[in-house]
Amino acid sequence: MEKKLTQNYHLRVTDYNLYDHITAYCILDLLQDVAGKHCDSYAMSYEELINQNMAWVLVRTSFEILKPIKLHEVLKVTTWPRNKGLVDFDRETIMQDQSGDVVIKATSKWLIINYVTRRIIPAKHINYEAPCPDPSEYIYDHDAKKVSDFDITNCSLYQYKIEYNDLDHNGHVNNARYAYMLANAIKLKENELIKSFSINYVHESHLDDIINIYYLKDNKLYLVKGICDNQIIFIAELELC
Repeated sequence: MEKKLTQNYHLRVTDYNLYDHITAYCILDLLQDVAGKHCDSYAMSYEELINQNMAWVLVRTSFEILKPIKLHEVLKVTTWPRNKGLVDFDRETIMQDQSGDVVIKATSKWLIINYVTRRIIPAKHINYEAPCPDPSEYIYDHDAKKVSDFDITNCSLYQYKIEYNDLDHNGHVNNARYAYMLANAIKLKENELIKSFSINYVHESHLDDIINIYYLKDNKLYLVKGICDNQIIFIAELELC
């Protein structure tokens, strides 16, 4: 078992928007993919957990884009877990371009739940043997941002109906798909490049649910919130360069 896992990803045209800017959806997709592969290496894969009626659940993700990412870039993605908390499991990730420069850094917070009851399982009850780097090697001195709630009175509204391809093997909407919905709502302009992005996942959503996505731009900050049946599904902040 390695403390850190590194994978190379060759980006495709579909990983960028119409202005050839990398999408938040692409970044979240890479983050979950490399995290899953690292968990496989220390017996915490989806299959191994589901056999114990357990599952990983992502609670929050934050990332920063430090440098523009050119079309068809090959990203070297390196991830590692931080020491577990009382109920949470934090993870950090960096992405480097072909010049070796760090172009993206990210942190995320995960929980493990009982797959049947959907209740959180305290970390002390989890046989978690992930080799963690020394805290001096962490790239953040904090965990993924808890995004503050906001009033929707003056917000614009975009509605999205959950489709079959939004679902993952847990039967609910995959975490990265919320960035896809968000992008369809706010429709970034050519001069609007993402500097940082934070998203909190509050409740699950499922096939045919209709999510009301409320969004507001405040200078260089977009505030976005998804609500379904009076429950907050996700809440996010997107900061522009």
